[in-house]
Amino acid sequence: MKIVFISLVALAFANLLPAWSKNLEKQLLIDVTQLSSDVMAGRKPNTPGHKAAQQYIIKQFKQSGLKPLGKGYQQVFNYQKGGRSQPGVNLLGKVEGTLFAEHYIVVSAHYDHLGQSGNRIYHGANDNA
Repeated sequence: MKIVFISLVALAFANLLPAWSKNLEKQLLIDVTQLSSDVMAGRKPNTPGHKAAQQYIIKQFKQSGLKPLGKGYQQVFNYQKGGRSQPGVNLLGKVEGTLFAEHYIVVSAHYDHLGQSGNRIYHGANDNA
């Protein structure tokens, strides 16, 4: 099995997305606007805004025809922060190969961010999201 990790933006520029991508530029703007909205409250891990972002992205994955990479779109993991183990969730979907079924394009969502501090919401991404 060969798995290739690539971002949706890279696919859009390479013009490699399937037919569902015809309105990709418009949809990407809608997605970024939604994910950076006050409703998501900065998407800090393990917060209601983070969970809302997960649900939004999974809905978009399904509507786009992406299939889960495993049993579901969520890949749960643990990471260390402040000397303590914290839960995390990555989201993964796949586009199966048409000529070679054992080859996939894997789409991942890096959607967490800083959250908020007091009344200030950190909406955007300061990394590779």
